[in-house]
Amino acid sequence: MKKIFAALISIIMLVVSCDLATIPNPITGTYVLREAGTTNFYRAAFSLNEDGSFDYAEIVENKDIINMSGSYTYNLTFFDFERANGNISFSLIYPDNILESGIQNLIIKHGNTSFLFDWQADKNSGPKSLTLVVNPSNSAQNYELIYLGRPGKLPELSGEDL
Repeated sequence: MKKIFAALISIIMLVVSCDLATIPNPITGTYVLREAGTTNFYRAAFSLNEDGSFDYAEIVENKDIINMSGSYTYNLTFFDFERANGNISFSLIYPDNILESGIQNLIIKHGNTSFLFDWQADKNSGPKSLTLVVNPSNSAQNYELIYLGRPGKLPELSGEDL
């Protein structure tokens, strides 16, 4: 009996010492942001990559599309296979032409931009959305990004469904 107990303790210690509880990054993927009040016009697209980098495109005031890249970090406060939340911080340095243009009100600001986030998935079909929370008490100010698929090339932003 002592040998079985000692073997069981050894197995438990081995499992605990292994990194079996690592949570994969649930928020990686390509997302789009609908223009407010529309169903098929998109304002921005994001690709959150597994390596902590991101690609970002947004339609700006003069209807031009800007494309930029940066890095992000995130911390989970809750995770299960259908929901996760926490905070995310984007680090992005605008190119000189964007700084000189005076464009304002971009979702991701020059330097560091932090949000609370809420990620949702469906148990049958997978990821659905990533909401960047600007104001927890007013959901109309938040950005609900719709999941398109794995990280990669950003979709073309246009007035048509992707």
